[in-house]
Amino acid sequence: VEAVEAADAAADAAVKAARAQFDYVEIRAPFDGLVAARRMQAGDLAAPGREILSLQGIGLMRVAATVPQEQAGRLAAGQSLDAILESGERAACAVSVLGPAGDAASRRFLIKCDLPESAAARAGSFARLMIPSAPRESLAGVPKEALIERGGLTGLFVVEEGVARLRWISPGESRGGAVIVRAGLAPGEEVILDPDGLTDGAPVQASPAEKTP
Repeated sequence: VEAVEAADAAADAAVKAARAQFDYVEIRAPFDGLVAARRMQAGDLAAPGREILSLQGIGLMRVAATVPQEQAGRLAAGQSLDAILESGERAACAVSVLGPAGDAASRRFLIKCDLPESAAARAGSFARLMIPSAPRESLAGVPKEALIERGGLTGLFVVEEGVARLRWISPGESRGGAVIVRAGLAPGEEVILDPDGLTDGAPVQASPAEKTP
């Protein structure tokens, strides 16, 4: 009897070990979906960090975009926005993710909006997110001659504590002799009108500066 019981316990342990090994063989997704791509074939060597399958869930679809800080500040979780899908369909989506920190290089923030189930969207397709613009009265305008162009970037010099500081901006449309500044300049800041030969950190006087309207 003892020998039979020992054999039974050993067999039970072998079954548990086999089931534990089987968990490493069978791939189970935590959601319902489809196999979008197969990265490995039968006989390939699997290694830690090597992708085997790409799975696409069924259900929630999101539009992901990056926006400048000025636009990110006007968005809130749960806010409804319009998204124009690649097919031309216009669908209402709700803001579900607002990146708390922006990219250090581009200074843009990640946002994600959940699409309704009725939207005819496909993973990996293109969509355009419609974000409300800032009130026109809050946008600063500067004379064209105050702007400088360097390597595809647009900037200007502002007066900060008696010195000139180079500020990169996002220019908008032209209105007469002025250019609207979408981001990078606040109304009331002093802008140097003649930046020729000026360097960042150079001392300046307040008289040649003009406040932005």
